Amino acid sequence: MANFPTLTRHAIYGQENQIEDSVIRSNMEAGYQHRRPRYTRSRIDFGTITIDNITDDDKDTLFTFETTTLGNGADSFDWQNPSEIYGGRLWDATTAYVVGSIVRPTIVNGHSYKCTTTGTSDSAEPSWPTYKNETIVDGTITWTENTYNVALKSPIRFKEKSFGYWTVEIALMEI
Repeated sequence: MANFPTLTRHAIYGQENQIEDSVIRSNMEAGYQHRRPRYTRSRIDFGTITIDNITDDDKDTLFTFETTTLGNGADSFDWQNPSEIYGGRLWDATTAYVVGSIVRPTIVNGHSYKCTTTGTSDSAEPSWPTYKNETIVDGTITWTENTYNVALKSPIRFKEKSFGYWTVEIALMEI
């Protein structure tokens, strides 16, 4: 599985992540609506992510990633959501968490973690795992490393801002 390249700038988000509508609705002749699930789970639409003022080197890295890695048959890649890593909720000691809560370590390590077992955190911060979907027990909670498997919804768009600096727009959808 390919990994999204590490860049020197972090993304700016114009909107909140949205859950994709996972129901197919078909209008019937008799006036009722037939509904059935489209997927076994709801996928996250991360929308368009903007990375502003990236350098020529970062632009070249993204261009190579799109043309080489994705162009040679990789239809999806692993991605850590920067808004969770750098702006998400910090882990707290002896705090109750419910399934689905997402936290980041008190010392940034480039990962976020999703609560997969409801409970209360320990008084000491755990040693956070850094491998995809690796778990750790913290008090009565189980945390799972939170890497998303995503695909591009459209080609990466590069816009020259000023000499040597670029704005990049990337549209992502969890798969």
